[in-house]
Amino acid sequence: MKFYNRNEEIKILNNIKEDFRIAIIGRRRIGKTRLVEEFYKDKCINFFVSAEKAEKEIINGWVKEYADLHLPNIDNFKEFFEFVFSI
Repeated sequence: MKFYNRNEEIKILNNIKEDFRIAIIGRRRIGKTRLVEEFYKDKCINFFVSAEKAEKEIINGWVKEYADLHLPNIDNFKEFFEFVFSI
C-alpha cells in the first residue's frame, strides 16, 4: 500500500523524544497502522491489533505471547496500558 500525504504526522513523530512511548488512536480506516509502519520502517516494533476480538481475548493473547516476561495479572485495557507504559 502506498503512503500518501502524511508528512506532517511523520514530522510530529520525529519530534517526539525516543524515550517516550505513544499510543495512536483514531477512527477506523484512516491509516493509523500504515503511518506507524512507515515511521518505524527501519526499527523493530510490536503491533497489537484487535482483529475484531473482545477486550479480554486481546489481553489474554498478549499475556500468552509474552509469558516469559512474568507479567502481572492484567484484566482490562486500562491495566494493560498502565503496564506497557510503565516498562
